[in-house]
Amino acid sequence: MPDYEMMEKKQHGTPGFPMQYSSADPYEHPYDFVMHWHKGYEIDRIQEGRMDITIEEKHYSCESGDLIFIPAGALHSAVSDQCSHECIVFEMEPFTNGYDECASLYRDILSGKFEIGPVIIGDSELRGIVDRLMYVLKNEKPGYKEMSVGLLRYMFGLIYTKGYYIVHEEETVGNSPQIKKLKKVLIYIENHFTETIVLEDLAAQVDMSPQYFCSFFKKHTKQKPMEFVNNKRLIFARKELLATNEPITYIAFSAGFNDVSYFIRLFRKVFGESPGNLRRKLRVKEAD
Repeated sequence: MPDYEMMEKKQHGTPGFPMQYSSADPYEHPYDFVMHWHKGYEIDRIQEGRMDITIEEKHYSCESGDLIFIPAGALHSAVSDQCSHECIVFEMEPFTNGYDECASLYRDILSGKFEIGPVIIGDSELRGIVDRLMYVLKNEKPGYKEMSVGLLRYMFGLIYTKGYYIVHEEETVGNSPQIKKLKKVLIYIENHFTETIVLEDLAAQVDMSPQYFCSFFKKHTKQKPMEFVNNKRLIFARKELLATNEPITYIAFSAGFNDVSYFIRLFRKVFGESPGNLRRKLRVKEAD
């Protein structure tokens, strides 16, 4: 089974209904989609713009109209270009209970033996079902839970009928030794990015020399290790700027930076403006 010691720890939906809708518009920064994984299966729908996505060790270029299917436990990241998209994340386990043929199919989807897509282009019928599913989950009108489950089952049936899948002899998600090593490092970063981290700390997690580790990490994430750590800190700081009224100095230190001037300079480089300006601008946008 996939490794579920997750980097992303938030609950998608509720324990009784583990299915959640979310969206991102072109104002979202591409660093919001750093390398991560979660217990839920994910479906993304590109509304406009472009998105380059990496799933495990494979890369895909996606554009408006594309549907993206990301297996539970799969390591993935994305860089967007003025992209707005919607997604749902849901747990497969409720569908795997029982011993009928349907439950068997869902178990194979969960394990990665039944690999969907991952990118499906130009199928208006399937797109219509996903559109409806997104709409129902977004609006949460009475009966939406029952309709969501029904639409999800219909969607999987349609994928099965149309052959948008590959069957593997064994589980495929997270089995690569390279991916397992990368996940180990990412777990360490997730648990310690607000503390002092040096390159040697990261390399030691996978018993590599710092030089070799740098090459390994950049190959898989397209970022240098400390650049990745600082981007995690910046994302954390950005969220804190919007969610709290804490001073910028306090947020910088709580995010793991020990130099406020460096934090502001790096923040401006990545997000295009100072922390104070971004806080004011996004709060005005939310108020509108």
